[in-house]
Amino acid sequence: MNDIQLKVNGQVNPLNIDLTEPILVTWKVFGQTSYSLELLDNKQRSLFKVEENSIKQEQQIDLPNHSERRGYTVKLVCYKEHQEIAHISGEFYTKNHELQQANWITRLDNPIEKENLYFNDKPNIVLKKQVELKGKSQAAFIDICGLGYYTLKINGHRISDAYLNSDVTSYDQRIYYDTYRIDDYLVVGKNTFTVELANGWYNPAPILILGKYNIRKQLAIGKPTMICDIRIEMPTYSERIISDTDWKSSCGPFLQNDLYIGEVFTDQIMPTANVREQTVCISGPTGELVPSFIPKITRQEKIVPHSIIENEQGWVIDFGQIISGQLAFTLPASMTGIVEITYGEAIDETNQLDYASTISGTYGQLKGKEFHQLIIQKDQIIKKRQKALSFSNQYTYHSFRYAFVRKQTNIDTFPLEEVHAYRIFSAVEVITEFDSSSDKLNQLWQAALNTRQNNMHSYFEDCTRERFGYGGDVVALLSSHVATSNIKDLVKKVFLDFVDAQIADGGIPQTAPFVGIMTNGPSNNAGSLGWQLVLPTLAQSLCENYHEEVFVQQYQNILDKHIQYLLRFDFSFIRACCLGDWGAIDSQEEDGVISSPDQSFCTGCMYVILLNAYLKLIAEGIIPPTHFASLNKKMTIAKQTLLEDFNVETGDFAGGTLSSDIFAIQAGLVEEEDRERQMTHLINKIKKNDTIFSFGIFGMSWAYELLFEAGENQLIYDWLMRENSPSYYDMLKTGNAALAEYFPIPTQKKRQPGSLNHAMFSSYSNWFVKALLGLQLTNHQLEINPAIDLPIEWISGSIKTEVGKVAINYQKMPKSIVIEVRIPKELPYVEKISQNYEHSESFLIEGETEKVLTIKVPIKKPMNVSYS
Repeated sequence: MNDIQLKVNGQVNPLNIDLTEPILVTWKVFGQTSYSLELLDNKQRSLFKVEENSIKQEQQIDLPNHSERRGYTVKLVCYKEHQEIAHISGEFYTKNHELQQANWITRLDNPIEKENLYFNDKPNIVLKKQVELKGKSQAAFIDICGLGYYTLKINGHRISDAYLNSDVTSYDQRIYYDTYRIDDYLVVGKNTFTVELANGWYNPAPILILGKYNIRKQLAIGKPTMICDIRIEMPTYSERIISDTDWKSSCGPFLQNDLYIGEVFTDQIMPTANVREQTVCISGPTGELVPSFIPKITRQEKIVPHSIIENEQGWVIDFGQIISGQLAFTLPASMTGIVEITYGEAIDETNQLDYASTISGTYGQLKGKEFHQLIIQKDQIIKKRQKALSFSNQYTYHSFRYAFVRKQTNIDTFPLEEVHAYRIFSAVEVITEFDSSSDKLNQLWQAALNTRQNNMHSYFEDCTRERFGYGGDVVALLSSHVATSNIKDLVKKVFLDFVDAQIADGGIPQTAPFVGIMTNGPSNNAGSLGWQLVLPTLAQSLCENYHEEVFVQQYQNILDKHIQYLLRFDFSFIRACCLGDWGAIDSQEEDGVISSPDQSFCTGCMYVILLNAYLKLIAEGIIPPTHFASLNKKMTIAKQTLLEDFNVETGDFAGGTLSSDIFAIQAGLVEEEDRERQMTHLINKIKKNDTIFSFGIFGMSWAYELLFEAGENQLIYDWLMRENSPSYYDMLKTGNAALAEYFPIPTQKKRQPGSLNHAMFSSYSNWFVKALLGLQLTNHQLEINPAIDLPIEWISGSIKTEVGKVAINYQKMPKSIVIEVRIPKELPYVEKISQNYEHSESFLIEGETEKVLTIKVPIKKPMNVSYS
């Protein structure tokens, strides 16, 4: 039973528990009928003890709050019919409330610089502190935040495998810090603490994203800075070291670093004239310091080149797939000079990199940069020493399949050795596995997962070209995120991002943090309606999927303020305040402005959908019914107005696009008795449209849900398997293993160079789980309903739960389809087998730790089976 873990507030051996609320101890032990749990302080004095004849596996404990960090031990003994079956313990430490007493410190250089000086070479900041210890420490901790990004080393050893750290937030509202236990890194005698700082999001370059948004004008920015509190407990004394002017400043090897552009690295650090090696205290950002709780950004996968192609200008390294990642290589001792590397997602027919899909914007008019010079992802390594140099990106990441190494005067042979790349993203746990006899389905599954991971760096990004946290993309993809990964903590963090970003009048911005985008927003700084839908959608998901009602209810004032904001607008005005079904195949462009299909109608429906989202939160008791009548009244007016756009003769809404049909259904414009007829109308239109799902990001996500509920798995399957353009096949046929921003349509003029690493159309993943695997865990029921009538020979997969994996596989035999489901015996769900399996036989075998349910479904007629 050694693999059983105690968790305190959902964490194993946490270091920063906040005692302002009761703590919750949880565990999972198979077969428990009673338990004994004891809580002890750091002197092993018993503070709490309980013995219960119960199968429950959680215990709430109240502890008095205190400002200093203290350690506690939890001891648990579990019994089955009076026989001990588990004896486990864990420890936790409480939050240090005194970090704010430390100082934000930085190196004495220029203050926030003029934008035209930003790209002058200047070594990044390194801060150091030496601490003398007379003996071995008993317990040592550091609470630390470095902005924009930081790397902490103790005695030359990197602490933590996190990259691109700290967590991105609105730093004037909330600042996340990390806590590490550091006993094992300390030695008797001198100890050196080294903190390297980089720009990150706190000191972004003054570039124009999409050619117009200078995010320095919107974000809380400042000079790279650090705050920390080190506590070292010795046998006879204790040490406290805080960040102050006693720390020493020096220069790092990065002359430039920026998220969107790249890094300039040198192996010969030479302080420039505007750098002084002195440490100073500054005011720092104004947000509240709170413990980080989300999975960190880490290097997840090492990828070696697929091929290296030489052309007249240099060498193209092909990694065989599009990744969001960091490059690594070695330069030999004999090589000196400048190595320049640029990155792209595509190449042209002459093996030249095509940068169109990764250009994030322009430099604007800056010193040393041409007016509106395009931003190309680029690293530069300046090697002056005749000593082997190992380089890898530290404070940026690139979206690329191809890396181009340019030939220089003294470099005419490929200079890089041991070349590889790392995929880098927030280390959320993947909980769902999928495999099948269809290569196309397998590629679709992996591409969707890859692309969402590629765009997950302490929040949900739209793509690695823009790197913004758009609320609309979160709405469209949330169900697929939930179905495939354990994103509970990330959902809480992103919910707080939008809480912090709420505008004074109550509106929610297009992105969190707010970066200046407010296209079609109802008021200053507010986002369009589909993007404001993110706030109630995240609240609903936290309650429905993760039982976080108490957490959400802490922010009732924010939700209430948003409701009041939405109710202030006349419908005739607010029905223009959205981008409709953004990204739809049948969108139109005129004078550089893209219009979604039936945009005005779909926008009006989105307003109804938004009001409905709040009515649902009220109905479920998550928020009080204060505005119930007002919401209903406003929604009634909106629906009546929108129904005027319905053509009785054709059965179409507005212009008759697929988007208008599905928006109307999702908004509930169709009365319950007519809903089935309207769904049939939509289905027939899709079939007449050659099974093309021409929806945008919202309509596509809803289509997979609604068509699944209508039993139209074959229609969804036909769309996903479609080969002729437009199709997912067109996105993936190059082997990129990532999805694109738009469906390629050769007959249409390219609207704009969309990203080839964009997650917004990956919403089909939830359908893979519910229909192909056929597993749903809802309302304490395990529903088993794989779509066995599709032309697939076999499928297998699993969903990880707190008590183990629920695994399923089915195989088509000559006379029957055999479904086998393996279920952890402790899973508190009742199995519910689909009524679709007429005349089937089922067998249940119960083992010690799992149940095996076998279902044999007779085949009535031969099926076409896909081996693709």
